[in-house]
Amino acid sequence: MHYLLVGNAPHDDLQALAIKSDIIIQMNSCIHAETLSPFPSQYVFGTNTGRPLVKWTTQIREHRNRGWLQNPVVILARNPNFYRLKRYLQLAKLETDSQSFTPSNDWKELGRDWRIELMSYSASSSLEKKMRLLGMESNSMPSTGMVAYDWICNRLTEDDSLTLAGFTFEGWQRHPWHIEKDIIKPSAVGVKKYWFEEFLGKQPKNADSSHHQDEEAK
Repeated sequence: MHYLLVGNAPHDDLQALAIKSDIIIQMNSCIHAETLSPFPSQYVFGTNTGRPLVKWTTQIREHRNRGWLQNPVVILARNPNFYRLKRYLQLAKLETDSQSFTPSNDWKELGRDWRIELMSYSASSSLEKKMRLLGMESNSMPSTGMVAYDWICNRLTEDDSLTLAGFTFEGWQRHPWHIEKDIIKPSAVGVKKYWFEEFLGKQPKNADSSHHQDEEAK
């Protein structure tokens, strides 16, 4: 099985990559939907926190109306229960930008025409813990691409492979791009190694212990 994970940055020869892929995964606004339209995307990962939600849900509806997206499963990248807890913890610490973690229900209209799935609390919590161990600040969150990459890695077998396209590791300042650019890599057939194993020895020596206390409080 070959996976193709497509970000929203420009990329040449996407169709050449898509024709070799069994599973295509796009994200948020799916800016490559028209280019990839001859090859059905099985999944779209989207953020369900903050202002971008309205924009990308509107755009993927337009893509569908134009026949560029068929019937992919829409996976919401932010588990509401986890991010509500994270927001409350941020408020308790008087960190002023905690509103960025507020889940929104604006995606619900998509459920009329699309199959919607939600990242589990355990998956969100596990990824948060690993990213914090690698140095992510408490007022940051993994990007949608990082969530999708982690989701794929949990499914890869030794017979699977992964290609990446359209990633620049730039954007919203609260995503830990400096960490993600060293993590998100292609995976070849016969190489089944979960990404976090490669970074176990790279934990910051003065890692913030408050996250571990938060985990215990759950």
